[in-house]
Amino acid sequence: MLSNSGFQLSPDFLTRFSFHHLEGKRVAIRISLSSASTATQSEHQQLGLLLPIPDSLSIRLHLAGNRREGFLMSYAERAFRETATTFTYSRNVADR
Repeated sequence: MLSNSGFQLSPDFLTRFSFHHLEGKRVAIRISLSSASTATQSEHQQLGLLLPIPDSLSIRLHLAGNRREGFLMSYAERAFRETATTFTYSRNVADR
């Protein structure tokens, strides 16, 4: 568990990350945290890291940062707002 936060890193935490945004020669990474208890299972938290961009990812990340190829998570809400899946629950009054 991460201190007293109620969240923990899953054993496969290195598969639960996204490239969020670029800051100069660094990339912001967000790692998804899991709830340590069932009481807070629906809550979502992330751990943010700012790391140097490896040479092997530099071109791809800069293309994504300029919105020319792929995307960074900081743009996801704007880019996919109209295509997101939403659920609306309603009760049919006629079923009473």
